[in-house]
Amino acid sequence: MPINFMLTADEVAFILEHSGAIALLAEDALAGEAEAAVKQLGDSEIRLFGWIGLAGLPAAAD
Repeated sequence: MPINFMLTADEVAFILEHSGAIALLAEDALAGEAEAAVKQLGDSEIRLFGWIGLAGLPAAAD
């Protein structure tokens, strides 16, 4: 399900928690907000977290 890029990490976390999502893929420029949202969920059902390199930003080591 698409998530609006203008939402905060809190709002994204709410959507992820209530949608039954098991993965999150985000544009690299939005990876910070996406990562913060996943961290808020703690031990969640999110099993895959990654991003698509559109802005040319390097992927994190982990």
